[in-house]
Amino acid sequence: MAFAFSDKPKADAWRAALDASFDDHLIEHKSPASADTVEYVYGYSVQIGRFRTKAEALAEQQRLSSAGKSGGSVQYSAEAGAPSRGPWTVHVVRVEQPDHHVARAVHGPDVQKAQTVLDMAKGSNALVAVNGTEYDLPPKQEEFGSYGGFPGVPQGLYMPDGRQLGAANNGRTAVVLDGPSGMVDVDEMATQTKLTIGLPGGGSTRRFLDGVNRAAGFNLGCGSPDPGDDEYTLRDGQLLATTKPLRNHVCYDPSEIISFRPEWGGPTPRPQRWRTDESLADGITRYVWHAEQGTEPADAFLAHAVDVVVNADWEVVSQHRWDTSANGTAYEGTVIPAGGRVLQGTGTAGDWLAANALPGVNIEPTTTVSGRETSRPAADAAAALAGGTPSLVRKDENGTPAIYLNPAANGMVKPLPDAGGRYTSNHAPNNTLTGRHARTLVGRTKTGGMLLVVIDGRGPENSVGVTLPEAAAIVKWLGAEEAVGMGSGGDSALILPDPVTGEPMLANKPRDTWGGYDTYQRQISNAIALLPGTPLFPTPYQS
Repeated sequence: MAFAFSDKPKADAWRAALDASFDDHLIEHKSPASADTVEYVYGYSVQIGRFRTKAEALAEQQRLSSAGKSGGSVQYSAEAGAPSRGPWTVHVVRVEQPDHHVARAVHGPDVQKAQTVLDMAKGSNALVAVNGTEYDLPPKQEEFGSYGGFPGVPQGLYMPDGRQLGAANNGRTAVVLDGPSGMVDVDEMATQTKLTIGLPGGGSTRRFLDGVNRAAGFNLGCGSPDPGDDEYTLRDGQLLATTKPLRNHVCYDPSEIISFRPEWGGPTPRPQRWRTDESLADGITRYVWHAEQGTEPADAFLAHAVDVVVNADWEVVSQHRWDTSANGTAYEGTVIPAGGRVLQGTGTAGDWLAANALPGVNIEPTTTVSGRETSRPAADAAAALAGGTPSLVRKDENGTPAIYLNPAANGMVKPLPDAGGRYTSNHAPNNTLTGRHARTLVGRTKTGGMLLVVIDGRGPENSVGVTLPEAAAIVKWLGAEEAVGMGSGGDSALILPDPVTGEPMLANKPRDTWGGYDTYQRQISNAIALLPGTPLFPTPYQS
């Protein structure tokens, strides 16, 4: 049994009022120091007893409730991230002949819909596959619904074979496949596209593209490519645009340009205002479609929303305004032409598109895809996917592989206001490093080969999972020179050939909850697939 508290005085006061018959212990929750965060106590809990069975713990929970101490949760000993003696199940795939195999980023039939890793492996004829980026659904998919309404949209960078199908959360650690160092590179990636339109009287006008294949105004993970969005402010529970990544936060921006490619898989979505739904009493934040913000009515917002159709040469073919309809029926979205794109603008960005992106006009896109070092251009790679963890292993100044965790660079921290109440660069470590979960890890060996590691979790009888420092130690011990984690927890899935039939099969035991014996394979955004063949070097990125 555990009861959580934000500070020690509250925990002490709660314990002081507790009946002496209860075996209570104060637990301090501390995030260890990392490459970009300090050691930090992020909370406290009061633990009541230790029990051999869950039934005994539930009985004690009922006794606490009868004594006026309701709430709290029954947890397994390893669940809260304390040191554990296991057990663990670790699946390892090592590829040391990169010339005989190729690693690819794959997704389902289209970008906006989710699919299981098993189905993606079958669809791509993969020998091996693991889950890829985090995505637009909270963990309890069937209960909570989608954050943004499109369950396949990746959180952050997604570039299969040079096609930018998801923009980076500006500086988050990513996996680069078939890069200059071998089958795998690990780098902090950023993407930026400037749209330039010539003016009739001479000169030009420019704006940044805010995102790719996602709902306008709803940036899961934040990290705007526009350098003007260099801070964020909480307003009515929402985050304004920021260049800083913030994992699992949503940054709200009423003026954006989003590019939709044919891989989106349908017409463009209706532009919406967003808000947090505060009408629910269970304490869970859900994000829902909302047609108003403040006092501005929906039709006034749509008056600034426009879809601009461009062909493969970026010549404007047509414009479609969202505040007009044909025959009194609502506009249902713009069909994306094969080889072309639709640029959807809202707010002042929509006004800019409407005024300048007229039929017959050519738009000049300039796209950059960059890593942390100018001497190591990320654009030499054929594919890239955003990681779901900080970097785990990196060479030190002596060229020796070392554990390297950078949660702040990945937005895996708690935002804090400054003295003026503004949310800028202040942050505090949270439980990112100490949470114990199933993990999917990707690394590069010293020979340029690939490591794919899946560690099962949430199973006290077979595998409890690992914290991120433990994950880093494991993948380093297995021989990784660089490594990062992908989606974790119930996302973690490994597909291997069935030893009898040779058909793809789920080889691990993904679980959504602790202690359950049933495995459950989530539908997710994309996967890393290992295929027979020759790597592609290099594939130019497309904006």
